[in-house]
Amino acid sequence: MKYSVKSNSYKKVYKLIANDFDVIKALKPIDSLLKKLNRKNFLTKNLQEAHSVLMELTEELIKIIGYFNREDSKRYFPAKTLCYMVINNAWNGVSLLNPQTKIPDFYNDYQQYFVDPVKEYLAADHKKDKFVCSTCGRPIKSQKLSYSFLTGMGYDTARKTSNAWSFNNDQFICPICQLLYSCVSAGFNYNLSKQGVFVNYNHSVNELVKANDGIIQAMFTEMRQHGSVSPFRSLTMSFANQLNQKQNYDLADVQVINYDNNYYHFTIIPPLAAKVISKSLKVSFGKDGGQNLLTVLYNTGIQNFRGVNYYSIYDEVIRRLFNSTNLFSLIYEMEMMLNAQSTNIRFNSLHIMALININTIFFKELTEQEGKEKMEVQKNDLSKMRGAGMNVLKYYSDNENEKKASTLAYKLLQAINSNNPEKFMAIILSVYASQSKIVPSNLINNIGQPDVFKQYALAFVAGLIGTVKKGDE
Repeated sequence: MKYSVKSNSYKKVYKLIANDFDVIKALKPIDSLLKKLNRKNFLTKNLQEAHSVLMELTEELIKIIGYFNREDSKRYFPAKTLCYMVINNAWNGVSLLNPQTKIPDFYNDYQQYFVDPVKEYLAADHKKDKFVCSTCGRPIKSQKLSYSFLTGMGYDTARKTSNAWSFNNDQFICPICQLLYSCVSAGFNYNLSKQGVFVNYNHSVNELVKANDGIIQAMFTEMRQHGSVSPFRSLTMSFANQLNQKQNYDLADVQVINYDNNYYHFTIIPPLAAKVISKSLKVSFGKDGGQNLLTVLYNTGIQNFRGVNYYSIYDEVIRRLFNSTNLFSLIYEMEMMLNAQSTNIRFNSLHIMALININTIFFKELTEQEGKEKMEVQKNDLSKMRGAGMNVLKYYSDNENEKKASTLAYKLLQAINSNNPEKFMAIILSVYASQSKIVPSNLINNIGQPDVFKQYALAFVAGLIGTVKKGDE
């Protein structure tokens, strides 16, 4: 409350509320009452006085709540917050988001800057207009309005003429298009980290609205539970909900526009990605089978990785699928970090197994799409390969030589990364010979199929870099 009440944006709004109540002044008695309650042992030793303080504190809080619950307060304060949390993701620097604006009421500011010019344009005669709008082709009298106010799309046409062909800019728009562009942020679904997504489900307007409404509902649900959620996660959650309702819902060939770090990324979801996501959502996974291959990855990530504070594994998986890219390099990197026991990771060998299973589905769909012989890798066989790796780890652990398992995992990963199945098998044969055990048949039988062999090899390493269970665990 103190942060919001004393913020510069709220101070500007106080002038618009028809009330003499001083919110900042009302905070002062609350401060002193809270300090009294926070004293050591106050609540246990002075129950009667504590009750009196709490009653007084409640009365003061109710006054402030009453101020913010007024009709004019509810009209202005939430809107002011939306200006800085949502609207400025799409555009900035003009009208109510212009720091030098002279109009205190931002509703009036928007009206004068965006709406009134449309009324004037519709009332005017445009028979003699020399120019045309670069978006809709309507005639315009002058080249005054442009895309420059839009984030990630426009540029300052007055100062950066070199951005235009032959230094002669023709990217000007009419007042109607400017009004519509000001509504961009109403179409996007933003999270608390200023990331957004819009699904251009252009088969019909009704389906487009449903698709985007589904995303925002999924986002709200996750925000209530976890505080924040990525747009990619909301998109797949919405997709899963739609699949549960009707079997023919498909995201294939639909354009998804992702907004992140002030940039827009345009992707047309390939049929391959839509099929992989759909099938991954249907495969039960986890210790109790209550999750699927995607939901089990929700909270996986790496702190301070690749220039970002938190690198989401889930987002990276979806991003790669949208680009029709396999997950081999991501799995390799995760196994290397887990083997090195990095402190900034939030995943384990079970999550790596989920990625391997998704990757298997990817290759099955890819070979079918290309008309090649379908890859046959079973989920149970992958689990057996992980178990084989865990048995080798247990052998080293029983002999108090777990460091040897880590060294072995590193050598095997190097062989996988260099696409050298022969080297991988030479190392495995040496290990199994020293332990007087039989090498898993899935490795031997598939050495001539690089992609299949890789899946089994990575599953084996996932078991090797896991944790040894002791006693009754």
